[in-house]
Amino acid sequence: MNIEGTYTLQAPSTEVWHSLLDTQLLQQTIPGIKSLEQVSENTYAIVLTIKHAPLKGTYQGQITLSEQHYPYHYRLTFEGEGEDGTISGTGSIHLNEHNTTTVITYKGTLTYSKRETLLPPKLVKGAAKLLIQQFFTTLATQLPVKEYRQTINGARLEENTQHNGRIMGKILLRFSHTTAERRIIPSVFSTVVHLLGLGAGDNEQERRWEQLLRDASILSTFLLLVWIGTRLPSRK
Repeated sequence: MNIEGTYTLQAPSTEVWHSLLDTQLLQQTIPGIKSLEQVSENTYAIVLTIKHAPLKGTYQGQITLSEQHYPYHYRLTFEGEGEDGTISGTGSIHLNEHNTTTVITYKGTLTYSKRETLLPPKLVKGAAKLLIQQFFTTLATQLPVKEYRQTINGARLEENTQHNGRIMGKILLRFSHTTAERRIIPSVFSTVVHLLGLGAGDNEQERRWEQLLRDASILSTFLLLVWIGTRLPSRK
C-alpha cells in the first residue's frame, strides 16, 4: 500500500536533516522505539514496539539509507519481523526550505503481513499514518530545545558535517562583542513599554506599543520644530 504526506517544521532544512539522522534524538521521538544502533555507515538496527492495532507487537529489523543528497533528499528501506507478522517498506524523504521553515514530503510503500490473518489495507494504512504523525509532532517539540542548547552566552554551536551531512562533531563559533551587545541592549521605547507594563507581557502587543511610541516621538519632534519655526523672528 502507498503512504504519503507532508509536515512542516519551524527550522531550516540543515537542522531538520541533522535531526532526522541523529540516533539519540530519534530514540526520543520515534513512537515505541526500544533501541536504534548504527551497524554500518548507512544501516541501523532497530527494535520497535507498536501499541496500535493492527500493527501491535514488537519488531526487530533494520533501516538502510541511500541516495543521500544533503540537505534535500534521501531514500530509506526498512524491514522488521515480530512474533505475529512481518513489516517492510521503502520510502523517500524530501526537505523543502521556505524562509525559516522546512516542509517535509514523505512518500513510500508499506507491506505488512500477519500470520493467519487478512487485514484491511485501510486499517493498516491508518495505523501507519498515526505513527508518522506522532513522530513528527514529537520531533517538532524537540527542535527548539536543541536550538536553545546550541546558543549559550553569545556562543553558538554549529555542527560540522561530513558524509552527506551526518553529524561528526561540533565547532564553537563566538560572536563579536558588538553583535552580542546589539542583541541584548533594548531600545528606549522597549524599556518604556516594559516599565509601564504596556502589552501585559504579550510580545505582539508590546511590539505594537513600541511602534506606537516611536511614531508618537517622531510626530512630537516634528510639531516641536514647527512650533519653534513659528516663534523665530522673520527676516526682513
